[in-house]
Amino acid sequence: MSLQNQLKESKSKIDTVKKLEKALKKSTKLQEIIGQKKVDNMKKKDEPGKDSHQQALIDHRYFQVLCSINSIIHNPRAPVIIYKKSKGRAQNFSKDIVQDCGFEYLVPIIEMWADELTSLKGYKSLKILSAELVPWHNLKKLDENEGVKVEDLLLMVDTMLEEIENKKESSNMPNFQTLQAIVSHFQKLFDVKSLNGVYPRMNEVYTRLGEMSNAVRNLQEFLELDSSSSLYVVVSSLQAHHEQSSGEALT
Repeated sequence: MSLQNQLKESKSKIDTVKKLEKALKKSTKLQEIIGQKKVDNMKKKDEPGKDSHQQALIDHRYFQVLCSINSIIHNPRAPVIIYKKSKGRAQNFSKDIVQDCGFEYLVPIIEMWADELTSLKGYKSLKILSAELVPWHNLKKLDENEGVKVEDLLLMVDTMLEEIENKKESSNMPNFQTLQAIVSHFQKLFDVKSLNGVYPRMNEVYTRLGEMSNAVRNLQEFLELDSSSSLYVVVSSLQAHHEQSSGEALT
């Protein structure tokens, strides 16, 4: 399982634990109410029917809270490892087991979740890794006094993965040393001292090259040569034409 998947599962556990905390707070409050009601029942023996009805309503509400906690634990979104007890191997709790043993099995599962949340602090090493791999990214600094948030860890992982993908896409591009060598070559070729002087000199060279190409083309047409004739052929033909013209002038 990849680190990113583990972090996403940890986030799911955190959300589930938060729901459990709310449900357990309600359960604790209900237990206090139940205890208070038991004391009141002893003082109000003259109203056994009314008190029994109220106690039944409270017990029903208490049972509903525990059923809600149980449904959260058995939610398909919950990771499989949440069924592992703190001490012992994994167990799959069926409805029959729940009815036989009550809701006692909820306690070790919640303890295990608490251990999982504590273990998130171990992922702080991701901050060190991200600082080494992508130091130019201004990622959120983790406060030692605050709890570790899965969102921050996922952001670090996504950032590092994005940098790796970008490096793969740009692997065919020349590195800085190669580009610097090319620039130095052109500086020597055009006899300029700075990069800004390369472009004007290149423009000057290409302008003169165009003028020379036009002159050669005109000579080829004048000497009735093919356009693919080399400069050597053009010069030789021009020299022969000049010698012929000089001989005719002497005669």
